[in-house]
Amino acid sequence: MRNTYHKRAIGLFGAIFLAIFALCIFTYLFIIIQKKNINISAISIEVYKLNQSLKEQSNIKKTLEITEGERDQLSSYFVSGDSVVSFIERIEGYALKTNTTIVISSVDIDEDLKVLNLTLSTSGSFQDLYQLLVLLENAPVEFQFVSTSFSKVGPSGASAPESLQVDDSSVWSAEFDINLISFEL
Repeated sequence: MRNTYHKRAIGLFGAIFLAIFALCIFTYLFIIIQKKNINISAISIEVYKLNQSLKEQSNIKKTLEITEGERDQLSSYFVSGDSVVSFIERIEGYALKTNTTIVISSVDIDEDLKVLNLTLSTSGSFQDLYQLLVLLENAPVEFQFVSTSFSKVGPSGASAPESLQVDDSSVWSAEFDINLISFEL
């Protein structure tokens, strides 16, 4: 009886030992698998974020391509230091359109305020000078009119304030002191 009891006890201890050993291996493998799952989850999140970033970059690139014409048009509203001459030629073109003569007395760049200051002297009929003023106000750039003055010029070229009635045959002069606000250095 003792033999069978020992055999059974050894078998029972062996089975318990194998069960504990299997449980330890199972627990060890479970912990390793959990750590791998955590690493895989972290990598999956990084891949997802990278894909989202790539999609955003692609969308931004498409948006830049779509809005290129609009950006070019918007850039044309700003005058840079390199394009001052073409801007002055545009103002002279306004004078040609309105049948007025224009003399640009001064061009000054105020680097502190980042504005381009222009002083213009013009002459022509009152209607033409007024039309020039309207063109300047509606130009696709932002002006600040510092001062504007209109005066009627008499037959001898001298100012004649006593006869300020507007007619098509009288010659007027106008002085515009303007700051170009939409100016980039």
